[in-house]
Amino acid sequence: MKIIHACIVEALLTCIYFAWRSIRHVEQNLNFEIADVSRAALLIAPLLILNAICYGPLRPRYLKFSEIDHFADQVIFPFVERLKFTDTIVLSIAAGIGEELFFRGVLQHELGIVLSSVLFSVLHFGRAVRTYPWISVLYFLLSAAFGVVFHYTESLPTVILAHAGYDFVLLTYLRRLARNRGSTVGARPMPKAVEGA
Repeated sequence: MKIIHACIVEALLTCIYFAWRSIRHVEQNLNFEIADVSRAALLIAPLLILNAICYGPLRPRYLKFSEIDHFADQVIFPFVERLKFTDTIVLSIAAGIGEELFFRGVLQHELGIVLSSVLFSVLHFGRAVRTYPWISVLYFLLSAAFGVVFHYTESLPTVILAHAGYDFVLLTYLRRLARNRGSTVGARPMPKAVEGA
């Protein structure tokens, strides 16, 4: 049911983009070119490395990310462990298209990179922004990275491919990680800093 809900939200964001574009008479590049693929790959590589430091194999043993661990245990792993592979594909494509058309195509055009990135983070988490402020900062930075690339390339296909590719690789990895963790999912206590939020 969450997959259907997410797809409906992404479809609504896409509709908002096309309505806005029609009303405001804005021309934006929606033509896919081979350069979009290479630019998208260059964009997502450092973002995936950052996630590998936070969640996975590049994370130094001495670093404690209690907020990230709690977020993973309470929010990410319970969601991704139930995803089928086809769900991962559908979600990645839907989010790449809907969110980038809306946040880059509409909001960044109207409000700029910073404000559209703040809204990207807040709309992903709502009230949980207070509970997971560092995760919200990471989402802000992710959105800002997409925003900067869009600003310089003026190519929505580049950021759509990057967002979809990033989501697909990350969801696939986290899905595997959640399933390998098994009974430890949700077992870590909430860190003190997060408890008081």
